[in-house]
Amino acid sequence: IDEFYSANLGQDIKRGMRENARRGFFNGSRPPYGFHKVAVRDGAKTRNKLEPDPEDSVSVRVVRRIFNTAANDIGCKEIAKTLNQDGFRTINSERWGKVTVHKVLTNEAYCGTLVWGGRPGHPALSSGEPPVRVEKAWPSIIENETFKLVQQKMALKRPKATHPRTVPSFYLLSGF
Repeated sequence: IDEFYSANLGQDIKRGMRENARRGFFNGSRPPYGFHKVAVRDGAKTRNKLEPDPEDSVSVRVVRRIFNTAANDIGCKEIAKTLNQDGFRTINSERWGKVTVHKVLTNEAYCGTLVWGGRPGHPALSSGEPPVRVEKAWPSIIENETFKLVQQKMALKRPKATHPRTVPSFYLLSGF
């Protein structure tokens, strides 16, 4: 009975989070860099929406700088290096790294789109259900065109993922 209750509760929570996302509310615990959570009354409950930090804030300027630099064909490693040299820090007051910059560049929240259950490794992907996408769920920090341009440029730079056995080699046992 406990196992059934636990499985049922898990399904109810997923269903509630999916519905929450469909209605444009933020399900996460920590907002992305450059955003803050705003409590919104939804009937008897209080839910969260995202809102960008003020236009003149450092975080919004850093996000725009990251996207503009990436649009000019500068890689994540070089962007992180320049941000660190100029004294900018992440939410946790840590130095920027190429992975952190990559997460900013691939997060659709910056163009105002809420995506829930769509990132690799998310449990909702294994269920076979498509991710929830809500366009214009909150005000954007960057334009959609800039985001799409950066995604195209990043796709061109992405290393080809091929299995070693499919790559011909002159060396014996190189594919093993």
